[in-house]
Parts: sequence; structure tokens; C-alpha cells
Amino acid sequence: MLGPNPTTYPQNNVQYTFLELQLIEAVKQSIRNELYTNAAFLCERLCAEVKNEDTKLLLAECYLGME
Repeated sequence: MLGPNPTTYPQNNVQYTFLELQLIEAVKQSIRNELYTNAAFLCERLCAEVKNEDTKLLLAECYLGME
């Protein structure tokens, strides 16, 4: 039976699933391309699944970029 494969994010000891890692990378790519509304939407979905300081910081970066 194949299930989600938790992965440790390199910057800390938090375990993320493959889907969560994909969302994090999509948010960062959107921020790099100055697509802050898209980044905020994706990050809000991420925060709904994973509530920790790293995802909150990423969401704050999205909101800051929209200013």
C-alpha cells in the first residue's frame, strides 16, 4: 500500500508530505515571479493543512508583497 511519504524540509526538522512540499515550492516560485495573490492563495491552503511558524512566515511574505 502506497501512502504519503513524509519528507524533512532541509531548513528545519518539520515533516512534510510530497504534496505539502510541492505547495511550498509553488508558493516560493510565485513569490519569485511577483505573483503575490497566487502565492497567498496557495499558502493559505498550505496553512490550512500545516500550522507551524514556517508556513505562517511564508504567508506573511505573500501578504507583504501584495502591499
